[in-house]
Amino acid sequence: MNTPFPKQAINEIKIKEMFTQTQAMMDNVIEAFEKEDTKIARRVFKQDELLNSINSTASTVIISNYEDSSAESLFYLLSCVRKLERAGDLTKNIAEELIFSIESKVIKHRKIENK
Repeated sequence: MNTPFPKQAINEIKIKEMFTQTQAMMDNVIEAFEKEDTKIARRVFKQDELLNSINSTASTVIISNYEDSSAESLFYLLSCVRKLERAGDLTKNIAEELIFSIESKVIKHRKIENK
């Protein structure tokens, strides 16, 4: 790109916070998998709410910072926001699958013990 990202737009969109949150979600999913801990996996749902919030305000921020000279970089920035939000959704899906898997093991073992 020939045009740098407008610093004001980066700060207003909170893309750095979004990236950090996405990484934290992935770390929690990995930890939940390793420890088979549904409490850790459930943290991801709360973290995803922040990503959804940032994503929902991103378009408004882009419009308020729009200038012809920075249009291309702003659209790339919006694309990054959308992709990070999607990564968060996919991480949340993994957390849901982990919870299902871990809790089904517990239920399955209870049935065996009751017989």
